[in-house]
Amino acid sequence: MTDLLRPARATEVSALNALIAASARGLSGGFYTPAQIDLLVRHVFGVDTQLIADRTYFVIERNGALAACGGWSARRTLFGGDQAKETRDPPLDPATEAARIRAFFVLPVWARQGLGRRMLAHAESCAGAAGFGRVELMATLPGEPFYRAAGYESLEPVSHRLPGGETVPLVRMGRALRRGVARAMVLLTLAGLPAGTGLGAQETASAARPNEVTVTAEPLAAGVQYLRSEGNFRLGIGLTAGPVYGVVVRRGEFGRLREWATAYPVLGLRAAPNLEMVISPIGAALLGGDDFGAVYPSAQGGVVLGLGSIRVGSWVRVVRIAGGNGTGNYRVVWTPLRLGYAMRW
Repeated sequence: MTDLLRPARATEVSALNALIAASARGLSGGFYTPAQIDLLVRHVFGVDTQLIADRTYFVIERNGALAACGGWSARRTLFGGDQAKETRDPPLDPATEAARIRAFFVLPVWARQGLGRRMLAHAESCAGAAGFGRVELMATLPGEPFYRAAGYESLEPVSHRLPGGETVPLVRMGRALRRGVARAMVLLTLAGLPAGTGLGAQETASAARPNEVTVTAEPLAAGVQYLRSEGNFRLGIGLTAGPVYGVVVRRGEFGRLREWATAYPVLGLRAAPNLEMVISPIGAALLGGDDFGAVYPSAQGGVVLGLGSIRVGSWVRVVRIAGGNGTGNYRVVWTPLRLGYAMRW
């Protein structure tokens, strides 16, 4: 059997609603009455199309056919399809609020074969990569044992009232996301997958909070960078103060260069959900040393890996080495490591 985990598509809403209804009717017997199941399918269970727009709702195809669906959200709604939602669904604050685990359903024929566990691990990794330290969800009674086995704790029982006065029991659950080396390794692995696998963590953070300011630090310099997301592209400006320090290409040695300050426009292109290619084709460098006060063109580019709010980059710059009296020449310098802390809104 061949399984493919990918983002759900807007053209699949009808098929996903059919999968959700089949899952609810086939796996809820013994937990809810037939009348309760019918009301849940009609008024609660279904696709939240905002998640598809945010690229945080996923499907698993088995042998080319939809077998399971589920996702996460950086927005306030805790559960329910479009038919159950309010008009506004504002973004959550990762620093103080929990991401949502949303709408997990598996076709009965494929139940208890690991699809739900795979989808849940994937959604949790995406939420963690977007900066969340905790996740919460609303579990149905048949879903509660699955989430409890995955480390979720019951927060409160909920009696949800349906149209006509019928009520159904649900359970609000939550857990803290794992931190540390193991989680970082998972994210590094996910970052290397092709964009078509649809991890969607940074994409969703960009959709909900398109503005980002990153404070950067490297061996002898510090800087600040502003970027605004436009789809898979990000545009902005960066400022760096302090001398560049790195490997001088073709000379094989570390060197300290005499830039005092650099300003440059920035173009970012998402190569994978957590990996971005950044280029600044032209900038201006204010030099120190013998050429203090002189302004020369410069260029730079690199790759940046996002781990929640942390940015880890490797940078190549074309910079000028001053020679005094306006003379000098250019060098290509590789800075192996540049760290940053990003803030979104």
